[in-house]
Amino acid sequence: MSESDERLAPAHTVLITNLFLIGIKLAVVLLTGSIAVIAILTDSLLDLLGGLFVYFGMKKAGQPADESHPYGHKKYETVSALGQSALIVLTAFLIAAEAVRRLISPIHLDVNSIALVLVFFTILVDIGLALYLTKEAKRHGSLALDAARTNYTYDIFQNSTAFIGLFAVQYGIPSADPIAALVLSVLMLRGTWGILSTALDELTDGIGNKDRLAEIKRAISSVPAAKSYHKLRARAVAGKLMVDLHLHLPENYTLKKGHEIAAKVKYEIMKAVADVKEVLVHVEPLEEQTGKK
Repeated sequence: MSESDERLAPAHTVLITNLFLIGIKLAVVLLTGSIAVIAILTDSLLDLLGGLFVYFGMKKAGQPADESHPYGHKKYETVSALGQSALIVLTAFLIAAEAVRRLISPIHLDVNSIALVLVFFTILVDIGLALYLTKEAKRHGSLALDAARTNYTYDIFQNSTAFIGLFAVQYGIPSADPIAALVLSVLMLRGTWGILSTALDELTDGIGNKDRLAEIKRAISSVPAAKSYHKLRARAVAGKLMVDLHLHLPENYTLKKGHEIAAKVKYEIMKAVADVKEVLVHVEPLEEQTGKK
């Protein structure tokens, strides 16, 4: 299996699992009419759409650099994560609005043991999928898979909340269902914020965690010949860092020696900061840059 196929395999798993969960939740909605279950069903429908975002985003991101995208297509994966987040935010507000309406104008729900068992089963499926995506997101360093992992981790809490709401309705507390839906909408918004902010940071060429820049500086300083440099920059792309800097070396250094020092600087940076994917070191004469570090 090629590297591209390996990266797409989790996306296939997400899509297939989503279809399975949608079928179960649709059955529970038909049995009960619960707004809390409608919330998690809607979330699963958006998960399916989000899974398509993941699949096509990662497929596009896996394409090699070309004339129109000389730096590659990795940011398509970031756009994919942003799209998923936007869908979840929209859904959360729609669910909250319907939950408030049902609190004001309550409706009768018929809840039975079959519905409770089915919802409980979806919790178990989400636990398995979240564990799988945690491993795969770390393995591939994928922001899109990390967005999916976050989503399914919160699905565990969402489905659990819906289960508790249905259980309470069965025992004579009808308001538990819309209250559960309101809690679900808050959980959806909370779970999305981290991915949304990371995606926006990457699309605007942010570095993410500023501590990583300090680690890069320490790595450069560990090379004895790298005593002076400037224009150190880093930006995040699909969860990885792209670094470039201007290194000052004495004019009497040969081209070969300058290249060896630049290569050493690159090696130390990539060794010190695991997230760094690429380092570009531009060598300049030291005397011309005195005092400009």
